[in-house]
Amino acid sequence: MLRPQVADFEDPIAFLDAWMTWKKRTFGVRPNTYSQRMFARDAGRPKQTSLFSHILSGRRPLRGDVLEDTIRALALPTDEEQVLRHLTVPPSERSASTARRLEGARARARARYAQCEARFLSSWQHLATWELAHLDAYVHDASWVGRQLDPPLPAAEARIILDDLVEVGLLDPRRARAAGSLFTPREVPTHVVDALYRGAHQRIGTQLERLLTTTDAHRSCRFGLAMISFPQSRMEEVVAMVDGFKDQLVGFCEELEASDQVMMLGLQLVPVAAASATDGEGERGEES
Repeated sequence: MLRPQVADFEDPIAFLDAWMTWKKRTFGVRPNTYSQRMFARDAGRPKQTSLFSHILSGRRPLRGDVLEDTIRALALPTDEEQVLRHLTVPPSERSASTARRLEGARARARARYAQCEARFLSSWQHLATWELAHLDAYVHDASWVGRQLDPPLPAAEARIILDDLVEVGLLDPRRARAAGSLFTPREVPTHVVDALYRGAHQRIGTQLERLLTTTDAHRSCRFGLAMISFPQSRMEEVVAMVDGFKDQLVGFCEELEASDQVMMLGLQLVPVAAASATDGEGERGEES
C-alpha cells in the first residue's frame, strides 16, 4: 500500500486521516506498530499522546507550532510539505499568487512521486532492498545496502534506492523498517508499464543469466517455467489461485525467525499464444 499523496487532497484533515490509516496498515504488520503515541513522539510532543485526534477533531487547529510539528512527524518531501502548508489556508483566503504556488507544488510533487514509483517498480535492486529492510540485521546505510546486493552497488546508487523507498512510503528511516512483503499490483499504472516490462524483465533476465552461469552462484538459484492453457473465461479463477499461493508463501515466511536471505520469486501470467475456433473454421471453409 503506497503512501497517500497530499497533492491528491483538497482538505488537509482528510489527508491526515488517510495518512494515519495508511501508516497503521503499512507498518502495523511489524513489531513496532504505528500509533498516535508514536505520532506525538515524531512531532516532538511525546507527552501529548492525543495530539493527532485533537487535530482531526479541530480542537488543535492546524497552524503555527502545531502545523510545524505535524510536518515534522509526517516527514514529507519538500514539495508535498509546501502543498500541505498551502492547503491549511482556506480557499476563500488564498490570493491568486498563493493558488498558483499551490498548483505548481502539486505538479512537482506528483511528478517526483511518479518518478520514484517508476524506478521502484522497474528495478530489481529496489525490490531486493525493500525486502532486505525487513531483516533484523538491516542497517539503514547506503554503503551497507550496496554491499549486501548481489552484484554490489556503489553507495551513491544505493542512496537513490533508499530515497525512493522513503519517498513512496515503503521505508521509515527513523525506524529503519520496511512495510509488508512485496506484492506487485495486478494493474500497473500506465506511466510505468514500459519501465516494468522492458526494464525490469531485462534486468531480471540478466541477473538470472549471471546466476546460472557463474561458478557456485547457480547453487542458490531455483528456476522453473511452466506453460499452461485454460479458457479465457476462467482467468479470474487462475489469478485468484496465484494470489492465494502468494498469500500462503508470505504468511509462511512471516512466521520464520532470523531471516538472512532475500530471494526473488517470479509468478507471471503472460499470454504467448491463442487459438480461435472461428478463425480455424474460416480457413477450412476457404480450402474446401
